[in-house]
Amino acid sequence: MIKKAILFGFIIFYTIVCFSQRHTAKYIFPDSLITLNKGIYMNIAEFLNNEPSISQKFEVINDNPDYVLYPEEKNDFYLSYYDMVGYENILNLKDVWGFYDGFGVYINYNGKPYELLYLGTISILRYEHFYNKNIVSQVFSLYALGGTETGVHKIQDMYLDLKNDTIVPRKDEFFERLISKDSEFYNMYKKDKTTKSLKSIRYLEMYNNKYPISISETGIKLN
Repeated sequence: MIKKAILFGFIIFYTIVCFSQRHTAKYIFPDSLITLNKGIYMNIAEFLNNEPSISQKFEVINDNPDYVLYPEEKNDFYLSYYDMVGYENILNLKDVWGFYDGFGVYINYNGKPYELLYLGTISILRYEHFYNKNIVSQVFSLYALGGTETGVHKIQDMYLDLKNDTIVPRKDEFFERLISKDSEFYNMYKKDKTTKSLKSIRYLEMYNNKYPISISETGIKLN
């Protein structure tokens, strides 16, 4: 039993490391452990209780997907669905907490759909966007390098604190703030001389093991 527990812990740790190093690693969310109801969550309570207030089939609309100047700022996301009497309703993503489309859970942060990759008391979110570079950059690239660079793949990871419904950048200083409320755990983290690149990953798993979540069809319970 002890060996199995150690092996399972190693597998989780290795998975998180691989996901952190490769942007193509996805879906660490334990979808086999919960039957999520498809729909739109207006707040975190609906997500934790597995009760989306809008359960109708919906479509995600990305407005201005090819905006060339500041695409990461100008992309506006909307959710379109039809109510019981057949009228179309459109919600700005900024006005909802998140949604589940049957393939992944996406949470609103500054109007962008961040995908839930790793679920725990402290979870990990990711936003990926591929966009065309602006015309000036393309011309400069052609002149300076003899070729064109037509697109940029941007990835941004965030921490989600489920207890406080707080989203912060996935950086060491923000992780320290999230765990600082547990002074004993925080002091242990600070005294550890492990390389920083691996330290936060390992302590993320340790923190979530100390404060586990219970998952069932009725939702997610924070301990």
